[in-house]
Amino acid sequence: MNSVPSRHDSVIDAGILRREVVRRRRLLGAMALLFVLSTSPVVGHHLVRAADWLPASLQHFGPLCMVSLHLLLVPLHSAFHWLLLGGLLFAVIDRVLALLNLRWVLGRVDFASPRVGDGTYAAARLAGVEPRHLRTAPTLAIPAFTAGVWSPRIYLSSDLAKTLTTEELAAVITHEEAHRLRRDPLRLSALRFLSSLLFWMPALRRIADDLADEAEIDADTVAAARFPLALASAMVAMARGGGPAHDDGLRSAVRFQAVDLLERRIERLAGVSRGASSRVSRRSLAFAGVALVAAWTSGVMVLHPLAAPGSPHAISAHCNTHASSPFSHLFCRGWTWTGHDSACPHAS
Repeated sequence: MNSVPSRHDSVIDAGILRREVVRRRRLLGAMALLFVLSTSPVVGHHLVRAADWLPASLQHFGPLCMVSLHLLLVPLHSAFHWLLLGGLLFAVIDRVLALLNLRWVLGRVDFASPRVGDGTYAAARLAGVEPRHLRTAPTLAIPAFTAGVWSPRIYLSSDLAKTLTTEELAAVITHEEAHRLRRDPLRLSALRFLSSLLFWMPALRRIADDLADEAEIDADTVAAARFPLALASAMVAMARGGGPAHDDGLRSAVRFQAVDLLERRIERLAGVSRGASSRVSRRSLAFAGVALVAAWTSGVMVLHPLAAPGSPHAISAHCNTHASSPFSHLFCRGWTWTGHDSACPHAS
């Protein structure tokens, strides 16, 4: 069997490929950074010694009482703990339901392996793909896709052999083979798990959607190494052909890509690139910023210990009353720019 061509052999402009590699790295880096920044203030204080960060002797930060801040922000920190636990439950349920839905949808379709002599078999051989990795069925809502977690397979509408030339169908199969070899269904499912885990950070889900687009672009690069013109004409023909009105849940089961990606895919095959648009909006970034500030502020304040009475850093009797009303001493009335006077209970 012939090997799948390398992306380095692609006819696509080298500058476009370099920019796409940089974009993917930035997207992955942004997703990793958001994940670390979102989870570390929630669980980080359990892994470090509080006194190494904010010693109990630091009882004021300017006019703000550290004890009051601690007591005020503990409920917010606890809320982030519950959000993380709820996100874990949501992410597991979401992935399990997605897997069960996919199996249910595929189970309702009578798929068959390509046979010697039919168009799909000939196109698979031309693409250098073993026909045993393919399954076909008539009039699929999505004419070509790859699905499966551990052993992904390529699913094709048998009608493609009638509407596409053998070379065009070979280009489509090569594209899907790239998805199969890289286990894109598993990789993208893992990204969606992480974005669901932090469901309160919508920017993560949008970045995951951008990475799903990049997976399509990367597979195009592999297919374009051998069938650049055939791949473009196949995409146009498949877009014009559409699909049946009733898809039995197939589109939602395999997360069919948005139509707005088609224009970018065809343009880059012609050596034109206007730059990839992102689903990450300013609003989602602003929300992420607010959520991170809240998580980190509450997480850092929980690091400040409420020292036990009698210890070298014991808080004053006045601050012990904050347990009932943290607002009673949020701003120290005795604080000045030069220090604390006798009106401050921490003056001594």
